[in-house]
Amino acid sequence: GELRHKSVFKFMTMWSEHSGCRKLIEDVWKLPAYGYPMKILRQKLRNVKSALKVWIKEVFGDIHLKPVNAFKKLEEIQ
Repeated sequence: GELRHKSVFKFMTMWSEHSGCRKLIEDVWKLPAYGYPMKILRQKLRNVKSALKVWIKEVFGDIHLKPVNAFKKLEEIQ
C-alpha cells in the first residue's frame, strides 16, 4: 500500500494575536473527554487542532495557497 504521511500542525504566533483564537481554544478545551489522563489530554489536543484548522481556513484563508499565489504573481510581474 501507499504510505501516507500525517501533516505536521505548526501553530503560528500571528494566530494567537487574533481576538477569536484564545476563546476558540478555551471553548474547545472545555468539551468533555473521558478515559485515563493521557487519553483525555490527547483527545483535547486533537480537538483543539481540528477546530484550529477550520478556524484558520475561515479567518486567514488557505495559507498553503498564499505562497503559491505569491510566486505566480512574481512570475507575472517579471
